[in-house]
Amino acid sequence: MNDKLVATTIRLERSIFDAIGKMADAAGQEPADYVAGVLTLHAMELLKTENPKAAKRLEAELKLKFEAVALAQKLVSESGFDPSVTLKVFQAIKANEDLNRIYLRAVGDRPGDERGNPIKARINRSLGAAIKTAVRANPQTINGNPVKVQVSNEYIFSYTLLEKAPAAA
Repeated sequence: MNDKLVATTIRLERSIFDAIGKMADAAGQEPADYVAGVLTLHAMELLKTENPKAAKRLEAELKLKFEAVALAQKLVSESGFDPSVTLKVFQAIKANEDLNRIYLRAVGDRPGDERGNPIKARINRSLGAAIKTAVRANPQTINGNPVKVQVSNEYIFSYTLLEKAPAAA
C-alpha cells in the first residue's frame, strides 16, 4: 500500500482558480484539499479496476472527510464554538458505528488507536485541518506556538485547541 502523497503544480486561469476557491469555501475546505478530492473522484473508476483496495480506502477517506466537516459544522451550529471541536468530532466518529467503520477503512483497515500508521497520521492531520477550516477557526497560540492537548484512548493522540477566526472585513 502506497501511503505517500505526491505534490504537484497545476496552472489555472484566474476565473477557474476563483471559482474553485468559492466552491472549496462552500464545502468548508481549503482549495488544494477540495481539488484533490475532485481529482480523486474523477480517477476513481479507473482506480477501481487497477487497484480496488486503494479505491475502497480512498472512497472511505473522502466520505470520512465530508462527514467530519459536516459534523464539525453541526456541532458548532447547535452548541456554539468549542475550542475542542476537533476532539469532539473524532469522538463522534469513534462512537458512531457507521462512521467508525468508514474511519477504519480509510486508515487501511487497521486499528484506530494504533500508533505508527502513516496513513492514519496523514488522515488525522488532514481531518484536523479540514475541521479548522470548516468551522472558520484558527489555532490557539501561546507565544506564537499552537496550543496542543494530549489525549488517550482516542483515535488521535493530540489536537490543537482552536479559536474562532475574526470575521472577514
